[in-house]
Amino acid sequence: MNSDVLLCITQNETIPEAFLSKNVVVRTTLKSAINEIMHKNVNKIIISEQFFKKYSLVIQLIANIIYTYEIECYLLSENQYYNFHNVTIIKPENLETIINKNNNIETPFKSNEKTTTYIYNIIKLAITNNIYNLLQSYNEDFDVTVSRLLDILEKIFLPKNLIVLIKQEYCYKAYKSNNSNLMCCNLINILSEHFKINKNDIIFTNEFENKENQTKDEKIINKFFNVDDDIYYLIQFDENSPFDDTLLNYAITYSNLLLSYLLTQQKKQKEIITDYLTKIYNRKFFDETLKNIIKFSKRHKTPFSLLMFDIDDFKKINDIYGHDSGDTVLIELSNIIKSILRQSDIFARIGGEEFAIILTKTNYKGAQILSEKIRSTVENHKFLFDKEYKVTISIGMISIEEDFNNDYNKLYKLVDNALYKAKKEGKNRVIIERV
Repeated sequence: MNSDVLLCITQNETIPEAFLSKNVVVRTTLKSAINEIMHKNVNKIIISEQFFKKYSLVIQLIANIIYTYEIECYLLSENQYYNFHNVTIIKPENLETIINKNNNIETPFKSNEKTTTYIYNIIKLAITNNIYNLLQSYNEDFDVTVSRLLDILEKIFLPKNLIVLIKQEYCYKAYKSNNSNLMCCNLINILSEHFKINKNDIIFTNEFENKENQTKDEKIINKFFNVDDDIYYLIQFDENSPFDDTLLNYAITYSNLLLSYLLTQQKKQKEIITDYLTKIYNRKFFDETLKNIIKFSKRHKTPFSLLMFDIDDFKKINDIYGHDSGDTVLIELSNIIKSILRQSDIFARIGGEEFAIILTKTNYKGAQILSEKIRSTVENHKFLFDKEYKVTISIGMISIEEDFNNDYNKLYKLVDNALYKAKKEGKNRVIIERV
């Protein structure tokens, strides 16, 4: 029979010309190469040097366990100083000879039960090892870590589509794997219907597109997993997928352990930087962020603006209606202003009824317009206690557009002076201090 050649290269490598128009199967991941060995007779394995550095010679080891006949194994490299047992080092110019060489030897499989058990253990090891490494390298960027986790699962299982929904506060975030075929499947519709989740509560990450359902000529198997009420998975395979629920459950369980731990860490971190009452940033986070933005602005000559405001006559609210009503005003006012601001803006409670906002990459004109919008929105909002109550705020504002050689103390004093003038000149107004 003609020899079947398996070429193992990494995803960023180009297939050598000698392999074009030949009876050669190309695989770029450890899992896909193992799949090829398990389901077909392979007589020759050629491994690129980059693939070897990533996975060593584990492919040769697996092939020798699966087949009764020892497979010819070649390492494609210009370096002739490698020395491995039963591995031949070949240069690219000698590929043609190796490919055209006929073995005429069949490679019968060993015990299917032993082979399957071995492969399952290899994949389990890959799952746990990769997830452990991901945990060790966690850099406090939750979204990036989730994307890397999906990338790991994608490389191991090679699904058609892979998505995870993670509940964060009062909404869900939808993360998809890089290889998801969005043109053929509306993943969000499937997930929301299966788990009875309101689609309006889902935030799409990575520019997730909501496309039409799968085409009729594709036969898809949906695998759903939710270990708890905060994390949901959907993995889609074609009908020929070799993976059963036992292995998938193993992967999802370990993935869930990682995500649950990261969610807990994220919650703890947020508590450190969040005001206990209003759930916006606290004074400590505001101070640290402002200092960093001042440095960034100076280095890149990027404008930013700073607002400071407090609630006019707040003591009267506490005295007349009680401290519970005062707390209600603080919470409601914070929510009103949060709805106006951009996600990149930093909004913090820096004192009892005193707040501050850092407007990143915002010039004088933009900050002036936003300051007035905040002031008028609060003035026109109806706060209800025993009866309707009118709340107003006074705002001090500065913008840094040209002179970037300012330190934290100077800018804080300038914006505080602007707020003081707004209070002194009659309250319920915006005063801008020039830098």
